Amino acid sequence: MSVSFLFKLNDKNIIYTSDIGNKEYLYLFKDLDSEIFISEITHISLAEIEQFELV
Repeated sequence: MSVSFLFKLNDKNIIYTSDIGNKEYLYLFKDLDSEIFISEITHISLAEIEQFELV
């Protein structure tokens, strides 16, 4: 089981997730325009995360 939270602080979004299972999981947060994204563990590469931001 993976848990995710969205925190709003002073009009800023902070996303915390305990796990990114695959790159499709990132689409859950695409429209949130977060300033900070925290993940304890991931099963995808940093390059895949960086590419996602360019889409």
